[in-house]
Amino acid sequence: MPVGKAGGKANFVHYLDVATLDPHTPTAADSAYQYQLYNSLVGLDQNRVTPSIGLAEKWEIADPTTITFTLRQGIKFHDGTPFNAEAVKVNVTRILDPALKATWAAQLAAIDRVEVVNDSTARFVLKRPDASLLFALASVYGAGIVSPTALNKYGKDIKSNPVGTGPFTLDKWVPGSQVVVKKNPNYWEKDSKGNPLPYLEQVTISPIPDPTVRFANLQTGEATMGIVELQDMAAAEKHPELNVVKGVPGGSVHSLIYFNFAMAPMDNVNLRKAMAWSIDPSVVGKNVYFDRAVVAEGALITPDSWAYTTLKDRPRYDVAKAKEFLRAGGKPDGFDMEVIAFSAPAVTQQTEIYQEMWKKIGINVKVTTQEVATSVASFFSQQKFPLWSAMWAGTSVEPSTVPTIAWKKDGFYNPAKKPITPELDGLIDKARQTYDEKERKELYHQINTIVVAEQCICVPLLLGQYHGVYRKNVKNTESFYFGWFNRLQNLYLA
Repeated sequence: MPVGKAGGKANFVHYLDVATLDPHTPTAADSAYQYQLYNSLVGLDQNRVTPSIGLAEKWEIADPTTITFTLRQGIKFHDGTPFNAEAVKVNVTRILDPALKATWAAQLAAIDRVEVVNDSTARFVLKRPDASLLFALASVYGAGIVSPTALNKYGKDIKSNPVGTGPFTLDKWVPGSQVVVKKNPNYWEKDSKGNPLPYLEQVTISPIPDPTVRFANLQTGEATMGIVELQDMAAAEKHPELNVVKGVPGGSVHSLIYFNFAMAPMDNVNLRKAMAWSIDPSVVGKNVYFDRAVVAEGALITPDSWAYTTLKDRPRYDVAKAKEFLRAGGKPDGFDMEVIAFSAPAVTQQTEIYQEMWKKIGINVKVTTQEVATSVASFFSQQKFPLWSAMWAGTSVEPSTVPTIAWKKDGFYNPAKKPITPELDGLIDKARQTYDEKERKELYHQINTIVVAEQCICVPLLLGQYHGVYRKNVKNTESFYFGWFNRLQNLYLA
């Protein structure tokens, strides 16, 4: 990556507001904010494919249930306290504490304990082998490392008093308006010439739900970078002062329906299938995403993942079949229900289109919209709605992530908080415990077939790409590859 120059301030316009700055209890809205403040124990390469060094400079897998991490020395948290093995132990213990209900708890469930060998060495002792653990530890979202001193000082209020080791420190947070972060002068990462990162002195992240205002800010230069709706993408690509950078193909599930299979009427698998098979996602692909999204053929695994497979029997648009499922579910004339959608413009639009499609087979749907964090709580924690219409940004080349956090009975994103089928949790555990890639791929195909095709719990409808839009004076934008503006420390202004 080219060496940049230090200095300058950037303004980033997002469509999502931040709900919490606690990296152990994040929702989908929080990623771009938290990555500026925290680091994870393990890193990932630029394309998020292979574990690489992070706060740990190396690790040794002595046997399938013992991993010893050698930590970087001399790193300090933003409060001046040292990062060390005790800090790693405190953070992992906190994530695994059932009282916290951490987003990543199921991801780290194989860990029995963390042993402090010395200040720079932490030994992880596992209950069972876990081929996915390094990837789980490579995510700031869910596993960012927080200052133990700050945790003791602030408790639950760490959500608004973040203290990490990340490239920026929190300067100001005005909920609903802006988050301002400033350069961490003691940050440990360097560029290829040994110059300190980050290059930028300050970044202001502003949540602007209105896509027209967001794009206007980028056009005028009021914003330096941001997320633009696909309705404006053609204009952004033609704009002489803007640069559009595309993320990994299929890295975003633009449209998804998720059922609470413990809540009537979606506790009936045939009625779930009736709703899924009555949707023609190509209509949304054309009218909402302007032909920049493709109809999903698999599950929630990035298509460039080694574990990606298509699912032959997954829901596809077929009105006659949808009506058959209605009859099989005991509701031949349809039924009434309420669904929740989060309030991003594209999600609202696509849900309204699906609402009309459902109406054609007799399913009368009332749509309630809420901002992202509220809708996540309403559906997954409070179980207020039987169906959630959304987009899903959590796809990964590592196939274990979504099944673990969403489809296991104790997964944060399992709305029913019970097993989907008697055998599914065992299959997910088995897939994490084997290191044989061919065997893992087959297991994940079985898992996805159960969840998407047979039980119709979580149905991705459209896949697309992240798009980052930058003013042309912003350099090193290739760090956007997977999306979400997570590595702003690499950016500089020419």
